[in-house]
Amino acid sequence: MLIAYFAMTIGATVFLGPLTSLGVGVIQTIYENFTITYLEYFTHNAPFIIYGFLVTFILFKIFKQDQQVASKEVLTREYKDLGGINLKEKKLIVIFVVLLLNIRPLSY
Repeated sequence: MLIAYFAMTIGATVFLGPLTSLGVGVIQTIYENFTITYLEYFTHNAPFIIYGFLVTFILFKIFKQDQQVASKEVLTREYKDLGGINLKEKKLIVIFVVLLLNIRPLSY
């Protein structure tokens, strides 16, 4: 359900959220002293977040699947077939964590 919500809101996410330099830059060209924090951004958009999840939930209830996609046994077998983490995957995890730690909440 979370993937469906993100797919539904990807257009606005690219332009305005969460506090991308593109969206804030456009607003700052109109209003010179514009600043916003992540908390302000969240409180202004909280109703839309709730609405998005509500609409997604309703759509999932209306358009039910007739058959089960995969059982727990199938998923367990496929997970075991993946094997262990190799060296390339470990390097990617380290790079991801380093980049994730460099993201700081900024006030524009």
